[in-house]
Amino acid sequence: MDGDAVNRSEAFYASLRGEEIERARAVTKAIRGAAVGAGLSGINRLAQITIIHPGFVRFILSGETDELPVTDAGWHSFAKPLWAVNPSEQYEAA
Repeated sequence: MDGDAVNRSEAFYASLRGEEIERARAVTKAIRGAAVGAGLSGINRLAQITIIHPGFVRFILSGETDELPVTDAGWHSFAKPLWAVNPSEQYEAA
């Protein structure tokens, strides 16, 4: 399951051009900072799969910011549940 999300995010990122790449980088940077601040593990993987979240896809492709977290607290609030519902393989139940 995890590999699928990672593969999809890699394919999506590979299709981006110009400003889209910069917006994707901004999202991954923001989520990394939020994840560090929240004490989460698997930060790089979380940042990678974040770019395929529908609200972030909209921002990356169009620049629309209406679904982005606004403050550091907003990013922390977003990162924690995203991490919880997308556990890395080491946290998945057998």
